[in-house]
Amino acid sequence: MASLTHGMNLDDVEALGRYLQQEASRRVLSMVDELDRAVAASSWRGPDADRFRRDWWPKHKANLRQVGDHLHGFGQSALNNATEQERASDEARSTRAMSGGADAAAAAVGSARSGGSAPTAPGANEVGGTTGSLPGAGRTWQQVDAAYRTASGLGGHDFGGPYQYQCTAWAKFRWQELGYKGDLSGALGNGGEMAGNLGGTPTTPVRLGAMASYGSGGYGHVMIVESISADGSSATVSEWNVGRDVENGYADEYRSTTTIVRRGDGWFYGERQLIIANLP
Repeated sequence: MASLTHGMNLDDVEALGRYLQQEASRRVLSMVDELDRAVAASSWRGPDADRFRRDWWPKHKANLRQVGDHLHGFGQSALNNATEQERASDEARSTRAMSGGADAAAAAVGSARSGGSAPTAPGANEVGGTTGSLPGAGRTWQQVDAAYRTASGLGGHDFGGPYQYQCTAWAKFRWQELGYKGDLSGALGNGGEMAGNLGGTPTTPVRLGAMASYGSGGYGHVMIVESISADGSSATVSEWNVGRDVENGYADEYRSTTTIVRRGDGWFYGERQLIIANLP
């Protein structure tokens, strides 16, 4: 059997794949949406303007969206290659272990990653996992409110005033509660903008703890993925400010039973298509 060599750094390839999927693709699709709004809002009138809106722009808008989709696809290819490389390394380790060379094989697998060892994928019921429910997913609004009120020492909240029970304040709190150490106190926009501003796209795979935003129309809305079905076809989300008043939130408006579903195109939808940003 030929000896196995490693021609890639798995961390670098995975980072490239995630960038292409989440950042590059998102920027292209966001640019298309901005251009589409600009075209719709333009005061340009006349036969040339009509041809532009009817013929030229729809065709090129479709081409640009295809570029965004291709970037996402290239990112997935990079991730697939990294996975295949790691699988090959694992197979080599198993083969060498059976022949008494387990230590050497383990060292070869470790050298493929800059950290020296392969990371452990999140399991069910863990942040980043693909099935199960997060700790705290089934709390009542009273329990959530109690945790929320005692966490005022955490940065990034909209405590006080009319915004303390808004969807955006909840999303920031829940991410910090789940262990996010980054800065969420800056201007992340309205609820509909938050997931996109954190690198999310409609094609980002849904994981436990993800932010899910309705990315267009007014203030939009942001939620947190609390559970994912065993087959990955549906998920439940937690959210605040779901009813009486879009300007003011109320403690008893917390919900954790709203369901979002994966459609045939592979993307998740609630009332409309969602933008997904996973917790790093």
